[in-house]
Amino acid sequence: MQSFMNMISRFFTIILIPISTGIAFSQGAAITDPVQFSTPGGVYTGTVNISLACSTPDAAIRYTLDGREPDSSAALYDGIPFQFDSIAVLRARAFATGSAPSQVTTHSYLAGVEHTFPVVSLVFDPAAFFDADTGIYVKYLDDLTAVANIEMFVPEANDAVFNQLVAVEIQGSASASQPQKSLEISAKGSLGNPTIAYPLFPELPFESYRRFVLRNGGQDWCVLQFRDEFASGLLTDRSDMGDILAAPALYTQAWRPAVLYLNGKYWGIHNIRERMNRFYVQQHFNWSSDTFDLVDNFGSVSNGDIVAWNDLFGYLSQTSGFDNDSLFKTLERQIDARNFLDYCVFNIYLENEDWPGNNVRRFRQRSPEGKWRWMTYDLDFTFGLFQQYGGWNTGDASPDALARLLDDTSQVWPNPDWATLLFRRCWQNAGFRRDFANRLADMLNTAFLPARVSERLDVFRTLYQPEISRHYERWWFGNYDSYWLANIETTRQFAFDRPDYVRQEILKAVPEALGLAELEIKANPPGGGRVEVNTVSPTAAQLPWSGIYFAGVSLPVRAIANPGYLFTGWSEPGLGADDSTSIVLAGNTTLIANFEKEDTVTTHTANMEWPAFGIYPNPADKSLTVRGNFAENAEMSARITDGFGRQIAGPWRLTGREMNHLSLDLSGLPGGIYFLKIESANGAVTRKFMVLR
Repeated sequence: MQSFMNMISRFFTIILIPISTGIAFSQGAAITDPVQFSTPGGVYTGTVNISLACSTPDAAIRYTLDGREPDSSAALYDGIPFQFDSIAVLRARAFATGSAPSQVTTHSYLAGVEHTFPVVSLVFDPAAFFDADTGIYVKYLDDLTAVANIEMFVPEANDAVFNQLVAVEIQGSASASQPQKSLEISAKGSLGNPTIAYPLFPELPFESYRRFVLRNGGQDWCVLQFRDEFASGLLTDRSDMGDILAAPALYTQAWRPAVLYLNGKYWGIHNIRERMNRFYVQQHFNWSSDTFDLVDNFGSVSNGDIVAWNDLFGYLSQTSGFDNDSLFKTLERQIDARNFLDYCVFNIYLENEDWPGNNVRRFRQRSPEGKWRWMTYDLDFTFGLFQQYGGWNTGDASPDALARLLDDTSQVWPNPDWATLLFRRCWQNAGFRRDFANRLADMLNTAFLPARVSERLDVFRTLYQPEISRHYERWWFGNYDSYWLANIETTRQFAFDRPDYVRQEILKAVPEALGLAELEIKANPPGGGRVEVNTVSPTAAQLPWSGIYFAGVSLPVRAIANPGYLFTGWSEPGLGADDSTSIVLAGNTTLIANFEKEDTVTTHTANMEWPAFGIYPNPADKSLTVRGNFAENAEMSARITDGFGRQIAGPWRLTGREMNHLSLDLSGLPGGIYFLKIESANGAVTRKFMVLR
């Protein structure tokens, strides 16, 4: 009977509805039973029939189809089933003499629609959003709230996965001026449910949420429409990379795409986002609200107080000389240094122009061990969308974000001195500069490789393309082909250009960095083990592997033997015998980790399992090195014998600690086959080696 031609999405549907009744009834009166719907809301391929009923005798059912809450003057249900062959939002309420009206029941019927995204449908009294004086969409600068009913539909469920009343507010600052706005959805105990009992983000371990955001794209509205999600996903979604890069220590927002309808009218793409506020900290860390501080930007307190942050800021303002490692350690005791480093590296690569003078949110647990940590969010002004002196959406990758962060003269956005002070103090320390340069190089060699970023961009293009044309028709004159696709290519160009520029930023800012050098790492033999470079861990199958690093900057490397092999040394003699060491590149370098298959003849072991040890080089010339894992206090001896068992050199009486790093002089031995025999109270082990002359 009633038919609406507006379409709605198949995945998510959210409906917002004001709940003030305007109906008076006697205090203590019974409450009429709620209206029962014969068919629940959902996604339907054809016409759907709905009958209404109420178990309270003689109750009258009244309904609306325009989002308003039914009152005693609303249309009376006459018992004839509704038939919907397009989108409809049906709200019903029962009235009985002598009883209070029932609660309002709402169901959304998404008939004859197709979407590849989840769909959000908001249903509300139109005045709650669009009244000239009180509507949250019109008066978006005011602190206003609308009450609504929310339903959500997903492909794997026929019915709504939740259906409840929520509070709705406009979210965002500058982006709130866009015709399409971001909305914050909040569950309230006063509205019947203190949480939304559904795992909105399947990759997270949480079964319920108090708040989430339907984001309009922020400053990226109708440009890419996914810039923030794409940027953060470069590090949060590394499923295409395996474990080659150590997990970044970042706190980011989960997301999933959706389509929004308002009162049955298509309202375009909105990305569902976690809300990064005190509830985020409570949920992710299981901290109660009275146990942590949350401070935004210069000093806006979102939770707790600003005392601890002011103490740290005052200390930084009055203290310099953090080139002293002992003094720097006092600073590291107050901040999560790994998080802060990754947070800054990421924003430098992205060339985030709306940071650090904005979008800074830090938190710490109130305890003697509590350290400040930073949230990563609102990455709209990245990938060349905006530059202070360069225009809009140019894709220009050249601005020096690191120099901006090190500038101590600026007093204004985007890099006022209060926002850069902590980083500038950290930068005084050579160890911090080393770690920053190496971690940035690691990411440039893995997560930020242009080919990888380009492939990720194509993933987002494929994901959004089925929905974007309709979004552009709604909001941007329909020029999807000429604008959106071009914007993707502009972003892609930034991805290919940025690594060279950001490496130059390091060369200008790090005095130890003397140039660029390619490091290639190999294992000898190929199946003997693998090599880690700083925070990059290629598998044995990924070797040889190469990356660009900074000449002159000490770079940690580590050799890891595969089972059945022992590490015997590096191709660079100056690196010593340790499997963990550091190399300072002077130019393009191939570094080989040498491994040796275990080949030990053991006698008189007395049921003792000998620790693994190796000898190298083998064949040897002037010296032979023993490297093992013997108990440091063990009493041991070593001797060299020939093939007939005759002692040629030794014995040497040694502790296990000395044996673990033993170097034997072979200069007096002629070429030939020899045996090194190591003995302890528990037995003996013999290993063959060759001397070449």
